[in-house]
Amino acid sequence: FYALPVTAKGIGKPVISRLSSNFKFLGNIYGDKIHTTQNGEYLLLAGEFLKTYNGNRGSVGLRYPFNNKTGKVKVGKHRDALLKFKQINPNWTGSGTPAIFGIETSPNNKYIYLIVEYDNSSLKKKVKIFQVRNQANQPYQSAIEIGKFTNFWDLQLAPNDKIYIGKWSANQSYSHLGAIQQPNVRGKGCNVQDSVVNVAPNKVGQGLPSIYQPTPDVDFKIQSPCPDTTQFLNLTDTTGWDSTRRNSFVWDFGDGTTDTTYQTRHYYDTPGTYEVTLTALNQCQKEVTRKDSVTIYK
Repeated sequence: FYALPVTAKGIGKPVISRLSSNFKFLGNIYGDKIHTTQNGEYLLLAGEFLKTYNGNRGSVGLRYPFNNKTGKVKVGKHRDALLKFKQINPNWTGSGTPAIFGIETSPNNKYIYLIVEYDNSSLKKKVKIFQVRNQANQPYQSAIEIGKFTNFWDLQLAPNDKIYIGKWSANQSYSHLGAIQQPNVRGKGCNVQDSVVNVAPNKVGQGLPSIYQPTPDVDFKIQSPCPDTTQFLNLTDTTGWDSTRRNSFVWDFGDGTTDTTYQTRHYYDTPGTYEVTLTALNQCQKEVTRKDSVTIYK
């Protein structure tokens, strides 16, 4: 993986994260098949004919822990499978393994959507849309099939919180886009529709434009962790945020109490170690968190 830092000075040197030598992809990985989750914590990878360790074709679609500050990707055994092969089609009769044509996360960051081929016996792309919970452990166990479709190709979250679907086939052209109308809803209530945006007389090709969804760079510092009052210094840069969003912070002090002020102090009744979480919501309604622990002594 090559992560290129972008600053006001331009594009910097790439940060490289190397896969292990016994990991192989069969086929191609296209740019629209590499996405991050909405909070930037994971890198999502969908590739055609994905092959994992020791030739095992047991899983397709991968999720890697990603540090959006350093650009490093945790590789190796840190990866999570998003779908198991048997969930797609236990009676696969085509060649290779199912191709993954699109991958995207819901605006609330709770769900991952995948467009996966389940039958390649004809020129028509027979695909299924799966919804997977973006949960900490074994996300593939939460996968549910939303429906079967023909020639769905790409997925891209837009600023209006809909996920648009490109349609393409080598032997057929389309003049409309589909959409997942309510991607924050679990199950078929997410409402997949085949024809939502008409682009006639133009045609839809491969790929949808990437939309930059900025996430707040949330950070804080713990000062004076003592039996009296502990001070928490919010270091989040709110430059460019409007006044209604600058107060969109929630502190969770790990002892059952919370606060919504930008800077805060807190008194712990009992000595011990607590996990403190600061959650921010930016102008694009994207939520991101920062966690740290504080130890209170007698």
